[in-house]
Order: sequence, then C-alpha cells, then structure tokens
Amino acid sequence: MMNNIEFISAGAGSGKTYKLTEALAQALESGAARPHAILATTFTVKAATELRERARCWLLERGRIDLATAIGQARLGTVNSVCGQMLKRFCFELGLSPDQTVLAEGQSKRLLKATLAESMDVAAQADLVWLTGRLGIEQADWYKTLEGVVRAALDNDIAPAALRAMGAQNAAAMLANWPAPSTGPDPTAALSALLSKALSDVVSYIEQTQAAGGKIADNLFKGLNALQKLERHFREDRWCWPDWIGAAGLDAGAKVKTLLDPVKAAAQAHESHPAFHADVRRYLDLVFNLAADVLDAYEQAKKALGAVDFSDQEVLLLRALRTKPTVREALAAELDLIMVDEFQDTSPLQLALFVELAKLAKRSVWVGDPKQAIYEFRGTDASLIAGVLGAIKNWGGTIGKSLDTSRRSVQSLVALTNGVFASAFEPDLTPAQVQLQPQRKDIPDQVALLNWNFESSRNDSDYLGLGRAVRELLASGVQVEDVDTKQLRPIQPGDIGVICRRRDQVDLAVSSLTRWGIPSASPRSGLLGTAEALYVMACLRRMNDPTDTVATALVLTLADGTPVEAWLEDRLKHLAADGAKSHEWKAKGDDAHPLLTRLEELRPTLTALTPQEALRLAAAESQVARLVGQWSATPHESRNRMANVEALVDFGKTFEDECVAAKRPASVSSMLRWLDELARADDDNRATSADNSVTVLTYHGAKGLEWPVVVLTSLDATARTSLWGVRARTVGGFDPQQPLANRFVHCWLKTWGKRSQPQAALNAEGSATGQAMKAEALAENKRLLYVGLTRARDMNVAVSFVRSRGPGRAWVEEIQGAAGLLFGDSGSVALPDGRQVARLTKSWSGDDCAVEPPANAPEACYWFAPRPRVQGVPLWHRPSSASGGTFKVVETDAVGVRLSLAGTPDMTSLGTALHLCIARAGVLGVVHAPEVERILTTWAVAHSVDGDAVCAQVEAFQTWLARRWPGCPVHVEVPIEADGPNGTRIRGRIDLLVDAPDGWILLDHKSNPGGAARDEDLAAEHGPQLEA
Repeated sequence: MMNNIEFISAGAGSGKTYKLTEALAQALESGAARPHAILATTFTVKAATELRERARCWLLERGRIDLATAIGQARLGTVNSVCGQMLKRFCFELGLSPDQTVLAEGQSKRLLKATLAESMDVAAQADLVWLTGRLGIEQADWYKTLEGVVRAALDNDIAPAALRAMGAQNAAAMLANWPAPSTGPDPTAALSALLSKALSDVVSYIEQTQAAGGKIADNLFKGLNALQKLERHFREDRWCWPDWIGAAGLDAGAKVKTLLDPVKAAAQAHESHPAFHADVRRYLDLVFNLAADVLDAYEQAKKALGAVDFSDQEVLLLRALRTKPTVREALAAELDLIMVDEFQDTSPLQLALFVELAKLAKRSVWVGDPKQAIYEFRGTDASLIAGVLGAIKNWGGTIGKSLDTSRRSVQSLVALTNGVFASAFEPDLTPAQVQLQPQRKDIPDQVALLNWNFESSRNDSDYLGLGRAVRELLASGVQVEDVDTKQLRPIQPGDIGVICRRRDQVDLAVSSLTRWGIPSASPRSGLLGTAEALYVMACLRRMNDPTDTVATALVLTLADGTPVEAWLEDRLKHLAADGAKSHEWKAKGDDAHPLLTRLEELRPTLTALTPQEALRLAAAESQVARLVGQWSATPHESRNRMANVEALVDFGKTFEDECVAAKRPASVSSMLRWLDELARADDDNRATSADNSVTVLTYHGAKGLEWPVVVLTSLDATARTSLWGVRARTVGGFDPQQPLANRFVHCWLKTWGKRSQPQAALNAEGSATGQAMKAEALAENKRLLYVGLTRARDMNVAVSFVRSRGPGRAWVEEIQGAAGLLFGDSGSVALPDGRQVARLTKSWSGDDCAVEPPANAPEACYWFAPRPRVQGVPLWHRPSSASGGTFKVVETDAVGVRLSLAGTPDMTSLGTALHLCIARAGVLGVVHAPEVERILTTWAVAHSVDGDAVCAQVEAFQTWLARRWPGCPVHVEVPIEADGPNGTRIRGRIDLLVDAPDGWILLDHKSNPGGAARDEDLAAEHGPQLEA
C-alpha cells in the first residue's frame, strides 16, 4: 500500500530550493515531522548543505531555536550517503559490518576495469577480438560494449544468470530484421571467384583502352583500386562483413558496369549469409557471458576488500526493504517525511528505492522537472520516471501545484522559451504545463537574444571566432543585473557561460578565448598533460628513480628551456666518456644542474614520506611557482597553472585514500602508475578557477547552473538513437510498484563499419524497437536543449557555424518552428502568444574569425630575489654524527691482542658482529663461545676471524673493565634522549655506561682494522660523539 505521495513539478529557475526549504521547515514547525524522522535526498552534497542551512535560517527567523538545532538529526544528503547511513542503522539485521568501506566512484570504476581485465578468459577474449574485426567493429569498441553491459546490469540489479541469457535474446531480436540465413553453396567462395574474374576483366579493359590510345577516367582508376583491395582481402581470407557492403556498392563508371554487376549481385547475399548470422550470435553470446563473469569477479573483488560501491548500497537497502520485516517495521515507525530533489534524475535503482520508502513513510514529497531529464547516458530512464509519476494518482497521491514562475530569466527569455517549447513535449506535457510566468522585467533598451554566425569549413575551426565575439561583447556596454545587489552593472567575463555539446568542443572554445586574452574556467580532463604537472611529475620521477633519464631531460627542457638538440648532444657526450655512469648525467660533475643535484640529495628522504608529501616536496623544490609566472601570458593563466599544481598534490591524497580502502601499501612508485592510469582514462580533471572567468562546459554540465549571459553552441547536434549501442530498457509490462521488473540490457551491433547502412539495418531502425528508441533519443535531445535555453538570466546568444551548405541548426530544427524564433535577421521576433522579442544578429566571415588578436602591451614581471638555500636544522640529532669539539686524549692503554683477519671481509658487518659480542658478554657477565660463534655466523664473518681469538679479546676487555672500575655496575646499550642546542633533541645509545662513585663513565667501543698507527685518527673521528 502506498502512503501519501505528492509530486511537484518545478520549472527551470522557479525556486525549487525555496519550495523544498518551505516544506521541510513547515513540517518541523507544525509537528507533522520529527527532526530525526526526516529523510531528504539531493543530487549533490552542496545542494544538501544548502537545503539544511536554509531550513535552519527559516526556523531561526521564527524563533524556533530548538528545531533549528535539532534539524541536524535529519538524514539529508545524496542518495548514496543516505543509503550508507541507513545501512549502518540496520547493519546487524542485514549481517553487515558497521564499518563498511565505501568505494568512491573513481575507485569502483578502476576496480571494475581491473577486474574486467583480469577475469576474461584468454581464449574467449581472442575469439571476441577476432569477431570484432570480422564484424567491422572498432577494436576499442568491444571493450566499451562489454563495460557498458556490465554497468547496465549493475545499475538495474540484473543477476549474472539473467544477464547470460540476454546475449541470445539480443541476437534473435536484432537478426529478426535481417533475411533468414540462406542454404546452398557457400556465398563467400562465389563472391571471391567473381571478384577475381571482375578484376581480370577490368584490368584487360584498361590495357586494351590504353593500347588503343584511349583515356582512362579517374573514377575508373578509383574503382580499380577498390576492386583490387577487395579481391586481395577475399583471396587472403582477411575480409570483414563491411567488405561485402563495399562490394555491393562497387562503382568504376559506366564503361565497366556490366563487368562489376555480377560482383554487386553476389555481394547482396551478405545479409542472409549463414556465417554473418552465426558471427552476430557468437559475438553477443561472448559479450554477455563475459559480462556475467565480470559481475561475479567484481563481487568477489569487493568482498576481498571488505568494500561496497554506490550501487551495492542501493541494492542492499532495496533488498532489505523488500525482504526484512524488522527493517520495514522500524522505518514505518520512524519515517515521517521523505523529500526527493531532482526526481527526474533518479536512476532505476534509486527509483525503486523511493517507491519502497514511499510505502513506509507517512508522507513523501518528490520534486523535479520532467523537461530536464537529461541523464540517459548515466543510466536514467525517463520512461520509468513517467510511468511512476503516472501512477501517483492511482496510488491515492497528488500532483501538487506546479512551480511555474521563473525567478531566473527576464521576461523576453521566458517568453522565448515558452514559444520554442510550447508543443515540443506533447503528448507527455501540454503547452499549459510547459509555460513559465516571468517575475523579472527586461533590462531597458537591451536585447535578450543575440545571433552569432561564424563561417567555418571544418569542425576544428568552428570556435575560432568565439574569442573575438566575446571580446566585442565585453566591450559593448551590455548591462547585467547583479545577482546579489539586484542592480545593473557592466558585463564581466564571470557573467558569461559558454555551453558546448562535446568535450572536444569545450577545448576548442577555451583555446579561442585564451587566444584573445579572455580568462576562462572549464572542468575538463588533461591535468597531467599540462606543462606544470609534467614538470612537477618529472622532478618526482627523478627523485624516485635516478636512472629515469627521460625525467631528467624533461626537467632540463622545462626548467631552462634547453632545446632537445642541446641536451641530446650533451647526453651522448656524457655516455661516450670513459667510466661514465648513465644516471649521473647532469646530477654530478662540473656541469651538474643545480635542481638535479638537489633532487639527488633529497632522494633518500622519499622513504620517510607519504606519496602526497613526496608530491608536495617535488612541487616545492622544483620552484614551479616561478616557472608558471614565466610561462603565463596573464595573471589569470598563472593562477590557473598554480591551481593545477595544487590539484596534482590533492591527487596524492586521493591515491592514499584508495590505498587505505583497498588495504594495500601506498608508495611513490605505485602512485606514479596510478596517475598514468588516470590520464589514460581522462579522469585527471584540471583545476577550475574561481575568479572572474568565462565558464565553458557541456550542456549536461550546465544543468543546475545559471549565468547572466549564456552562449549556446553546437546547435547542429542532432539526436542519436541508442539502438546500435548498450541501453537498459523495460521489455514487457511495466509495474510502477516494481520499476526494476522486466529490465533488459539491449545491445545491437553496428556491423557495417564506415560503409553505408545495409537495408536490414534500415529495417531495424524502422522496427517497433528502433522507432521507440529513436523517439526516446529525440525527446532527450529536446530536453537537453531546454536545459541550455533556460540557463540565462539576462541574455541568450545562439551560435551558428556556417558551412557552404548553410548554417548548422539541425538540433533546433528538431522542434517545429523553433529555428524561426531563435535565428534570423536583426529586428523584432513575433512569438506565438503575440509577444515581441528583440533579436540582434552579427556575422563573421572565415577571415574575420581567423584574424589575429591585438598584441597585449608588455607587462613587467617580478619575482623574489634568489637567496642562498638555508639548510634546516634537523629535529633529531644523533651523537654519532657529531663533529668538532674540545675533547682530548688523556691516556692510552693496550687491551688484549689484536685480531688477525682472513680474506677481505665486509668491515661494516665485522664491526657490527664484534660490537654485539661485547654487548652480549656484558649482559651475561661471562663470555660464551657458542654465543660468539652464533653472532659471527649470523653476520657472515665467521670465516674471516677466529672465534676463540674473539672470545679471548672480549674476555680481556671484560677483565680490563672490572680492574679499572672494580665493583661498579655496568649498563649495556643504554638508550638516551635529551634536549640539545637550538631546539633539537639528542637521541642515541651508549655502548657501556659505568655507574662509578664519583659519576657516570661513558664507554664507546670501536673496531679498528688499521692498527695502533691509526689510534689518534680514530680518537679525532669518534671523540666528538662522546662530548655530544
């Protein structure tokens, strides 16, 4: 039975956070909800913190200090953090440890990747790689497909056994759109023979034509090249299925058309080729079986670590809610209010979780905007959300009053959005449900819609003119309303957001802005490829491994700008020298580089540092702060570079945390390998500047953000169906109370490579499944455009990249009538509701876009005056390292007989062994020959000195000691720690300490292989430590 559920639709900028705050505070104030009985989930930690603090302020303003204090008892956070709290709450009921290690998203991603690589059967992997080539699939794509299937299964709680069966089910559903497999002679042998004959005939025709003085057309030569390539592939049995499509479309001109017709006809058989059907079935069967194996191995890997990931938290809680009566009873008694923010972005697992919780809580409030459901690529399924929302009334719940007043955008932008999307979401949403009412007025004498048209012939030049256009906008005198003061002021870089569809376009936009000296901030990968990160990492690598000459070369190049030719010549000269050691290049000798010498000095300290401390040491010693000032054209760029260095150091802490979670040691070498993995996976995000900068990010990244001015780019990006990829879907009936029932991992193969689609693939796209997925993609694309158009407070800028065929506006054209409202000449735009919106259009030719920005006026740069390095006094001072002093030799006494040595023993080991023999005798009070022999053997010097002679010498020393201080206690190996000069601490051990009547006698015994002639030298060398 479902309890009281209310869904509130909150339009873009309509004050959703205010509504949540109000509902939360009023529930507390009225007594409808107890503080500890409230559960609220948000999309981000920042949103949860904001909700708690706003509710606390609301209560304080009403004098409810008690409730403002008690709100800390409420469970507010992201879905995963709330799940973690509840699992701890019921850990004993569920048989879980109360101290679960939770893998962060990055950790689980890397563990899954490692598990995937380790768990794959070698033969199956080889078979999969071969099939990938035969089906014309990119070699990198099979791994992505496998990873996608695993992730979809995890996100939808699909068991490995059920997953295995889905390979055959997908193959059957996909191949139902292809002709049935043929019977009879082998089509491959027939096509191969026809290709050989056609090649011979075409070559003969060309030779005859040339012999007769005729001219051969270019298209005939191109056709011949294609024919030769295909004939070779089939003759050598290296063909793939896209080659059949290529053969079916062979064209070498009208003159040889009849020669190629038999080949083209035979190639049509590929759609009904029995081997094609078998390959598709085998490929999908392998993928889904491997994915199931990975699921099992991933589960075992997490158990070995004693860890869970975010999906596990949701699954464990969901299963507990469904199968544990004690958990259900406890939560039914203690849940007064559940609030869900951004409901449209919940994953299938989370949706099932909220449905179960709604059965227990006294009241549930779900807030979201179906028009902003844009996270299909993360596994969100808008159809599930719509299905559950459609069932609320049948459950006895209510659809609350929509929040339809836009507090964000000015009147013209609201009217424009209403006009563009009025009918875009039908039949799911009526025009009345889409409409927003403006609260803000237009800025006087200022347009709210700009059109920028950039002429461009290639994708990589699309954004070339963006920097110039933004520079002109900043200088145009445009006014924006300050979000804090509500007063108009001139536009600044920080008031602008540039939105792109893809990450590579973000890079192009940032490059264009940087070229025109406009500060920008963008959350994007590539940190470890920046000069500052490469430099600090090179210093760390050089400290960690003195033989890493690549790191040495990087340090020389980046620190001093040494040309490659110069250091390479110097390197070869060093290697050519007699007795040269490779790793000593530039670290020792007259031409040593001071930084490399310093790094060599610091290398022994790495063993005592954590990986993050090592990174911080490398950053400090490298003097990277001085270099980034030299590399940067503006202060903003310099700050960005230093922020990247700090982000790099922070990665050290992330690595240490992962090592703790994985219960493995954290070393500098393993951190360096981990950072390389981050870079390969594009998980090395750069720092984002918080100063006055233009923000550049993707449409998905812009969700939940706003700017006074938003520049909308990539408006030619059309909807792409996920039919030829991996996607979780509901197959069969949908039960809103069981959203995960009948979930299925869809995976159809794109088997034509870069060739044109075969008719069977077009049939598949026209099938019920194909049409449904096409409609889903189109709806998602519309929602994404809605998110983009509703980010601006004061002005939208619609950008068109103009090709020879016309401006790229295909995305906007997916919505009927939208292009006519957003694009056109300068002037007034009539909206469907009769309102008028002013539009200003400006165009830049290709030459205008490519114009060089004006040179910046030179600025004087300053840096700290260099000073000699000050060596810090070590905290701990060992007496054995002391030097100097005012000691003197009072007397010299001979004790026993000097030992004779055999061979060339290791003198350090021999000295340590003799030292231990004296200490052992001092502890026992007598000399035991077996003890002496054991010590000598342990230190591998028994063959170098006579054991009996050692016993005699130790006994002679004991006799001398007893005669010199008769009856006095002798303490052996006495540890000592005391205050030293300049705030240091003295720490060491006294070999022998005699407690004499008139004071303490300190004895330090040394082994001297040099004979009596070195006595004075030894006294000078070791005397200072007795004084210390």
